[in-house]
Amino acid sequence: EEMRAQTEKREEEYTKVERLANEGVMRVRSEMTQTVVDSEERYRGQIEKLESDLRVERDKRSQLEKQVEQLLENAGMIVAPQAQESVRREAKPKKLRQAQGQAEILAG
Repeated sequence: EEMRAQTEKREEEYTKVERLANEGVMRVRSEMTQTVVDSEERYRGQIEKLESDLRVERDKRSQLEKQVEQLLENAGMIVAPQAQESVRREAKPKKLRQAQGQAEILAG
């Protein structure tokens, strides 16, 4: 009878330990699942923010490209007359003369 009592006591202890272990496993699984869900939400938020920032930067780039095109068009109108003047200046080459020694060469 004493053996039965010890056996029943051990079975109860085993059941209790098994129940506690199962509860521990379920708690750990639940915590891990919650951690994964939290991380996923955080990453999705970061992705959405980055996508929004990317859209803004692309819009800025597009606007800057348009401004550059307009500036180039305006500069083309301004540069064209100056280019013609520089061509005229180049049409009259400077006469070279013979010089000997540094002083004469620099005096030009």
